[in-house]
Amino acid sequence: DATSQRILDLTYSSLVSHGPELKPQPELATQWFVEPTRLVFKIRTDIQFHSGRKVTPEDVAFSVNEYKNSATFNAQFGSIKNVQTKSGDTVILNLKTPDMGIIQNINLLKILDKNDPLNGSGAYELVLSDQSQVVLKKAKTNSPAKGKIETIKFSFIRDENTRYLKMLKGE
Repeated sequence: DATSQRILDLTYSSLVSHGPELKPQPELATQWFVEPTRLVFKIRTDIQFHSGRKVTPEDVAFSVNEYKNSATFNAQFGSIKNVQTKSGDTVILNLKTPDMGIIQNINLLKILDKNDPLNGSGAYELVLSDQSQVVLKKAKTNSPAKGKIETIKFSFIRDENTRYLKMLKGE
């Protein structure tokens, strides 16, 4: 759902994100080259996971493999044949067949820490998650995006009447 996607966008970085006109713009990737059956990404070497460990091309490769083998994201990333890493800043996605729509979907692919997939590299770090709320705090590590608010709290109110009354009260 939209709330879950927003939380993921805040806590994890992507290779690219969509700008105001829905065109791809740099996030973790500084540049990319698109060929019919290959995408080459040059990634930033100064970005850290919330643990302080630097994001590496191997983390990107791990993430790509997790997503392409996921039933949830197979439609978006099933065209990826394999992923290669080169030098300290290059990731190559080899495609089974041409798939020019993949660059539009690549923002859905969040970069996971290969050692701890719950460890993100986004502008906010997960502090608390339970059935009633999710609390995020501004990350202290270097991330592609910078948080402007110190703490963000998402409250989940399942009962429609309660949700309506809280909205009327400005809560």
